[in-house]
Amino acid sequence: MSLVLGIDCCTRRTSVGCCDDGVPLGDIALDLGRRQSALLPFLVEQLLRNVEATLSDVDLIAVTIGPGAFTGVRVGVAYASALAEGLGVRVVPVSTLKALAMAFPVPEFLVVPYLRARKGQYYLAAYRFAAVPPDPAVSPGAPNVPALSAASVLEPAVLAEEEILRFLAGHSCRKMLVGAGMEHLAASLGPEVSLLPATALPGSTVALLGEFSGEKPLAPQEIRPDYLRGADIG
Repeated sequence: MSLVLGIDCCTRRTSVGCCDDGVPLGDIALDLGRRQSALLPFLVEQLLRNVEATLSDVDLIAVTIGPGAFTGVRVGVAYASALAEGLGVRVVPVSTLKALAMAFPVPEFLVVPYLRARKGQYYLAAYRFAAVPPDPAVSPGAPNVPALSAASVLEPAVLAEEEILRFLAGHSCRKMLVGAGMEHLAASLGPEVSLLPATALPGSTVALLGEFSGEKPLAPQEIRPDYLRGADIG
């Protein structure tokens, strides 16, 4: 077994998942609240039991590094780095927003993943998906490698609601907003914009991105959070 472990602590639910050579094996997502740092190791252990694996089977760890909940970003990165150090494996940093988009790829839409920040702002990015032509060198029955590529239209940014509306209005195509917390803007978005509620990011999607995104695996001590903005004080 060649196992990739995916970890997300940046969204509303703490998610872990795994894949083996392009095939998702399992997922667990729970709202752990303030118990996230204490219960995350047990969540990983339960996931591995579910897929009849152990920590010694993990060959690579993928973790979302942000943006997202400030504490969650720190918890996920710290745990993934410590676990990788203990196992002697490397870590692939994954953008939370790109992973959220990859969980809901719709080729004919501009996919716009977002997370609520603070003070009326949102973490937001935008991607276009295109089908990847089959590789003639890959034999039938090969692993289920993701068959879509994502082109970035907007790199992860912190935007206020009026800035988001201007961005969406500037793209004359169908758009899919993926996230939670923008439902009150539905009347202002226009008929070409669809809302797809999403409060959790499958850990197996993070694992698949870690395996196939092309990002270079890093040593555990090289992983850095990507907060996009500072913590709110006061």
